[in-house]
Amino acid sequence: MLAVTTAYDKTDLSKEQGAFPIYLVSNALPLDEKRKRSSWVLLGYFSSLPAKLVASISSGRVTAYRRALRLKGLEAIFDSYLRRGTENPGLMGASMLDAHGVEHTVYLRLMAGIWDYPEAAASTMTLQNSTCYVCRRMAGEFQWYHPHDRLRTVASEMQKVREAWAAHPQSASARAAFCRPYGLQPEQNPYHFFPGMDGGFGVYSGAAFARLHNVYEGTLPRFIEGTLRLIQKQVTAAEFNRAGKSIDSWLISTGAGFKSIGTGFSKGLSHYFYGNILDSNNPWGTTVSFGKITSQDVYKDICRFWRVLLVDLLPNAPEFMALFSDYFDWIRLLNNRHHTEATLARLDRFCEFWMDAAVRLFGKELFWRRIKFHLAKHASHFIRLLGAIDFADDATSEAAHIEGAKEPWTHTNHRNVDPQMAKYVERRDTMRLLRLARQHQSPQPQVPPFAAAAPRYNELMGQRPVQVRELGSVTRAHPLLARLTYAVRLYLHLAAGAISTDAHVRDMPTLDSDALYLRPGVHLYERLDDPKTLLGGRYLHGNVVLKESDLSFIAVRQGGALWYGQLVLCFTALYLGETVELLYVRWFDTVRASARAFNRALTEKELRGPFEAYRFSVFPGSYFHGHPPTGAPHFGLVDVSSVLYAAPMVRSLEDAHDAADPLYRLNTDAWEM
Repeated sequence: MLAVTTAYDKTDLSKEQGAFPIYLVSNALPLDEKRKRSSWVLLGYFSSLPAKLVASISSGRVTAYRRALRLKGLEAIFDSYLRRGTENPGLMGASMLDAHGVEHTVYLRLMAGIWDYPEAAASTMTLQNSTCYVCRRMAGEFQWYHPHDRLRTVASEMQKVREAWAAHPQSASARAAFCRPYGLQPEQNPYHFFPGMDGGFGVYSGAAFARLHNVYEGTLPRFIEGTLRLIQKQVTAAEFNRAGKSIDSWLISTGAGFKSIGTGFSKGLSHYFYGNILDSNNPWGTTVSFGKITSQDVYKDICRFWRVLLVDLLPNAPEFMALFSDYFDWIRLLNNRHHTEATLARLDRFCEFWMDAAVRLFGKELFWRRIKFHLAKHASHFIRLLGAIDFADDATSEAAHIEGAKEPWTHTNHRNVDPQMAKYVERRDTMRLLRLARQHQSPQPQVPPFAAAAPRYNELMGQRPVQVRELGSVTRAHPLLARLTYAVRLYLHLAAGAISTDAHVRDMPTLDSDALYLRPGVHLYERLDDPKTLLGGRYLHGNVVLKESDLSFIAVRQGGALWYGQLVLCFTALYLGETVELLYVRWFDTVRASARAFNRALTEKELRGPFEAYRFSVFPGSYFHGHPPTGAPHFGLVDVSSVLYAAPMVRSLEDAHDAADPLYRLNTDAWEM
């Protein structure tokens, strides 16, 4: 038995040309292998209508011709499986050779299809933009959450089509009018019925939930646009323009400080708006609308910072925070790889919460014709039928376009490209199979087993120091380094076994030499299996002498407790004849600890939002000679091995980059989204 999943979607090759590849993947592969784009095999390309024909006929006829052309392509692929009797290889089996040359009788079964909504509507023969292809909910009602909609089945929908043909055998328009209340086209799809395979693929239940298209390119940008448009309506154009520029500058500085995100936001959020295309000098001057974004990573990275932005952007509108909190909780549950009836019930509840909130905040007019908004309520239905979304994901088939369409296109003359691309892929894949067969046939050299590699520990970046400077000159190089001498001597004092900081600085140990070998940052080798380490990145920069704007925020395990701080300087030095790798850190305190230190109440700004708030710690004061004064910035020294991972500390939108006492929030969405 060979169970397969198919996927097809149009992709752009240039401004004028596109391709429509169809892929296949075996469900017998291990789940993680199935998620790799290299596991998807290109079957071919759907034909496209000539551009001259499209320009010369009406849009309605173009849609009808494209639908007919698509059905012909599907019939060509599955023609042998639509036959009855002994000629059907799906019933009788087909003779195939495995990788070792052994002949097997293989029974092929189509189990699922991965499509964006236009392809799903074409395959299910439902009316595009007029009805749901999973249930019979019609446009104009998509904004309401109906938990018990009647689901379509192959048998029920084929029955309606047969009734239409029986009632109106001579009139195509009458058949169309008969099927319209059910959201159906009056034609049948070859997918609808495979003779003798009644328990196999059902076109309505076999369409996987397209997470990339339905969520990251569907509802998410609409919610963000709706939020910004509501703000745009309530303020003047000049005020909104200033607010937009502050959002861009905040996101640029925030993204630069957190290295794990792939997007970086080097040009802010407005870089992805249509307004940036119209006028790059004033992207916030038009109605906010996202342009075409080709990667879901951009939307995921926006998710990582959107809620912490809302804390200060809309401080007096908690209903927006509630909407996105429910929506992001729903996305987290949707992305789970393991589900039970309890988790799916929670998924449905969160879906109902954010749907109701979105309609209440943005108005039903934004959603009543948006099928992707409505499809979210069927997510649990898809998971029950096909398993976790991660293993039937449209993002994987989208990534397959790189080898299935974009690379082959570069090897054509850009005219009548489909046959040329198909020939290129055929030859490339044949060569890969031949190389793989040769590797299996040739004897592999016996390699002695290697001993297990010794574990590596965190170390400073760079084989050579960036600079070698005296301790005294380093303390004068930047205001943040003024307390470095005290921090070094206190660290050595505690490392020598002291149980408290109560000592005169003159009595504390010193380094063997005042020479400091400065390094650019920390290279993490420990806890690489921790998702926080992976998301934060292995390279943590921290050298204020080199670049002040590139200082990382880190989490440190010290004395059994977890501390957060800003990495200011990394260096090596000599102590007792040995080289020590040290980090100079400016510590954070929670806002509650900061308020207690100054004997004040928490401010409204510090109490906002669901994120833990922090400020830079201040020195509590001491009676001993040489210690910093009370209220001075609190710095400390730690060993490189105590660093855990990069901490997603995000500065408040209301505080300038050079504010005297900025407020930071621990943005846990950066880890969880």
